[in-house]
Amino acid sequence: MRQGVVAMRFTKIIAIAVGLAAMVLAIAVLTCIVLKQPHSAEAYLNRGLAYYYRGEYDRAVADFDKAIALKPDYARAYNDRACAYGDKGDCDRAVADLDRVVALKPDDAQAYYSRGLACSDTHDYDRAIADFDKAIALKPDFAEAYDHRGLAYGGGKRDYDRAIADCDKALTLKPEFAGAYYDRALAWYCKKDYDKAWADVKRCREHGGTPDPIFVKALRKASGRGE
Repeated sequence: MRQGVVAMRFTKIIAIAVGLAAMVLAIAVLTCIVLKQPHSAEAYLNRGLAYYYRGEYDRAVADFDKAIALKPDYARAYNDRACAYGDKGDCDRAVADLDRVVALKPDDAQAYYSRGLACSDTHDYDRAIADFDKAIALKPDFAEAYDHRGLAYGGGKRDYDRAIADCDKALTLKPEFAGAYYDRALAWYCKKDYDKAWADVKRCREHGGTPDPIFVKALRKASGRGE
């Protein structure tokens, strides 16, 4: 049994190593393309994405900067640079880039959704909710937008009833949405309805989710019981 576990760990390590090696090779190839096509915004964008997925956010931003300089209306480059800024913790710059994406693609539900997420990160919940509203108006079956609007209502505005209603809608649209079960559990917890919180924790796990152990511990303490 132990030998099997070791073998599994070794296999996982090899898979990670192969993935990293492939990314290094991809960056080398993309650098050759950039050198051959120095005026190609797409070439810089693609290398920037490779750097981004390696966690090299500063290099990614530099390549996205170059892509935008070459193609000032390149919405994809603004969006990807916003992701890099967000992962660097520079949420204000992320929001600014997503403002540009929305200006370039005013009918794109994903653009409003992405900016809503960034506004939530800056704790500007009113603006986040407005963006999720717009995303939902453009795409009425956008389960993730309902879920994150619920989080903004619950975590930001302390309006737990609206949070639960939005999670309900998300789950109506996407019944296997583990994250929405977890987010609804948070709202039930805040309303001190611990039985319903436990029920959603269970559903979250049944659909492949992993509730935060810190939350589960707090729920166990508050409810005086386990699952």
